[in-house]
Amino acid sequence: LTALQRDATRLFGYTAKQTLDALQEMYEAKLVTYPRTDSRFITSDMEKSVSGLLSDLEGQFSFAAKGGKKNVERLICDGKVSDHHALLPTKESLSAEAGGISERQHSLYLMIVARLAAAACGARVYDVTTAEVECAGETFTANGRSGSEEGFSQVEDAFLAGYVPGRAANEDVQSEMDISVVNILDEVFEGMTLPGHAAEKSKHFTSPPKPYTEDTLLAAMEKAGRSEMEADVERKGIGTPATRAATIEKLVSAGYLQRKGKTLIPTAEGVILCGLLPEKMKSASLTAAWENRLLGIERKTADAGSFMEDIIGDVSGMIRELDERTEKAEFPKKRNAIKRNRKKGARR
Repeated sequence: LTALQRDATRLFGYTAKQTLDALQEMYEAKLVTYPRTDSRFITSDMEKSVSGLLSDLEGQFSFAAKGGKKNVERLICDGKVSDHHALLPTKESLSAEAGGISERQHSLYLMIVARLAAAACGARVYDVTTAEVECAGETFTANGRSGSEEGFSQVEDAFLAGYVPGRAANEDVQSEMDISVVNILDEVFEGMTLPGHAAEKSKHFTSPPKPYTEDTLLAAMEKAGRSEMEADVERKGIGTPATRAATIEKLVSAGYLQRKGKTLIPTAEGVILCGLLPEKMKSASLTAAWENRLLGIERKTADAGSFMEDIIGDVSGMIRELDERTEKAEFPKKRNAIKRNRKKGARR
């Protein structure tokens, strides 16, 4: 789900909540499988049914037929399917009435079909040439790519070209490649001497990090604290695929975040809130610690009663600390709103 939400934001500008809501409606209409999943795989007992589904999809969507023969075995990993398998189109969706689906649902459905078809294709293969050049005692490195077996990218390119407005096929790959460098590196051999070039020195500054978009924030939430969590914990990162969208929407509706195009910007109130919250509450390490203890309870190596006592103590302590800080904080807009509401109440 998180991967689909990120792609839908990047390609179509849908918020995470819009994607989840549309998928839920599609699930209830039996067009896609259960959407609140964090798995990218299917189980071995699904191999035959998914093979048949892929054949039907190839007959209905030309982009799904790209990339040659599909191999469903690439999608199977029983150990990486917990509660629900990867998000898939259903067999019923192939005979559903197209008129009963919204534009957003149609775009998401095609994305799911494209990803399924691409995942069953072979790898994209290309040659990488790395050249190390010595000059005046310094070593310089250049990389080039050439020669390619397109593999799964044929499906992606056909989908992008046909269904994503203003989106050039393979643009992400092309932006990383310098064709002139590729051609030069094809002619490089070890020990050769390159012709002399005039050298000059210039001063540059690195750009500051870009603000989060819904795409990049979802990725950060998915990975937050993961390195501190044990391998077998049930949930990793902040929240779950089903709750991350709601978390973002809550921050927006509460006035702590605002959307500017695809960018998420903290409001003045949001910045003040971050300064007020205890450090422990702001750290993903707290989520990691709780998840690790829950895993211990599941394995019967930790006591549930002690865990709950510690939770109550932690939360009570953080609330007391937050109360003390809030007394000294200023939320000008919200305080003015509260005063106005009180005056209206008094008149009534």
